[in-house]
Amino acid sequence: MKTPELLKLAALAIWAASFSQAATLRESIDADYQENLKHLFIHFHENPELPFVEFETAKRMASELRALGYEILVLYEDIIPRGEALKAQIEDILKAQN
Repeated sequence: MKTPELLKLAALAIWAASFSQAATLRESIDADYQENLKHLFIHFHENPELPFVEFETAKRMASELRALGYEILVLYEDIIPRGEALKAQIEDILKAQN
């Protein structure tokens, strides 16, 4: 065999190996997605939130990251008024309008 033919053969072997590795990587990523991320994708699309008020999404992501062993810094535990706090805010707004 001549040298150029050997180079072509070597290049073909390298290309085939990289193609095989890419297929294996693609399969690995797909398996990881199916096992670990698909449920989150479905959950977030079934429970959409408006931009800049993604409180439940943030809570869910914090929970998922904690489960993986990450430490999460929470600046605001709950910034949406509920119950009596919400009622008091509404009453204050109504009083201010009168």
